[in-house]
Amino acid sequence: MSPKICKLFFVFLIIGVFDYSEAQAKKKAGNGGEKKAVGNKQGNKYKNGPGTTILDPQKKWPKGNVYYELNPSFEDKYHPLLAQAINHIEGRTCLRFRQSKEAKDRIVIKNAGDKSCTSPIGRQGGQQEIVLGKNCNQIKKALNHNHHPSFLALNWFRFFHDIFTESKFAFEKADEKHFGGFGTPYDYKSIMHYGRKGFSKNGKETLIPTKNPKADIGDVDKMSRYDIEDVNNLYCKTVRNACFKSASGGFMNLNAKLAGDGVQVITKPKMNGVTAKWTFEGSDFFGKKGSEIWSWAQTGGGVKVLTENLSKNAVIVASSQGSQNQLWLGMNVGKGKNVKYLVKNFKSGRCLQSTKGNDQLKTVKCNAKAQNQLWTFPTVVP
Repeated sequence: MSPKICKLFFVFLIIGVFDYSEAQAKKKAGNGGEKKAVGNKQGNKYKNGPGTTILDPQKKWPKGNVYYELNPSFEDKYHPLLAQAINHIEGRTCLRFRQSKEAKDRIVIKNAGDKSCTSPIGRQGGQQEIVLGKNCNQIKKALNHNHHPSFLALNWFRFFHDIFTESKFAFEKADEKHFGGFGTPYDYKSIMHYGRKGFSKNGKETLIPTKNPKADIGDVDKMSRYDIEDVNNLYCKTVRNACFKSASGGFMNLNAKLAGDGVQVITKPKMNGVTAKWTFEGSDFFGKKGSEIWSWAQTGGGVKVLTENLSKNAVIVASSQGSQNQLWLGMNVGKGKNVKYLVKNFKSGRCLQSTKGNDQLKTVKCNAKAQNQLWTFPTVVP
């Protein structure tokens, strides 16, 4: 089992693909035959193909809170891998994973040993299982055992004679009425994408894109740009993934590789890696409520957010407590293309001030004329 597998399972659970039962799928698979190759052409209704997200609102997790518990079979040695998967998703989206044995709707995570990996799609109601097996990092088919992305609506060759008989249903084209997209383009780099040898019974390729036969598909271990956008569009449409760029030069960054409690926030000349990437709720940040600003470089123990610490005259990251010193407002300064923003702490009314070199950020009395207090927020991608 690897971090990739845990990430895939959780993204698979959250994003979903379409509401399509295994029984229906297997029934349809009987019509697939043993054709050597099948070309599948779709009209122009979707410029880049239909989306891969469940349309049924009942399958969403309310308010983006995903509750889970760990079955005793899920050994302690796997817990850090699960934490990495959760951190990866929480840093880039508004989803929050909350461990609970009492929540009515919750996931029970089990270890299947040598057996295959399975997962339902989306919230089922009541308890539902995710089963992680020993070979999940070897046969990715287990991740998509009952369902598949709707990429077969595009042009593909499907080699039915090389696919496990019981898995052919997974290569049937999905019914468009059950799933949709958010205007994102077709994504070869999606963490949900089949690999070329997915479900193969003999090690041969089972899926080849006809438009780009050499495309690299199905071998990723993190959410793509469009995976992130689809999740946020489904659960929180105004969430922004951005860097904080100072008008005086430099980018807001962590003074560490991970966002642990108490880690200093500094300015660095260049935007390098996840420690310079942040997520915030745009409507609250640019509105009146104020938003938390959380790092992509999450660690365990709760989401780490930008926090004003007046006792140390410093800005740090700390576990989210919902306190006002962890809420920030973007205050518009200027007009047109010259618009920049003061970043104001909701509690103190003081503004974020960038520094030179690797000096720690701090908050000071707001001054719209001070270049080192003005910021822009360019969008970032993985």
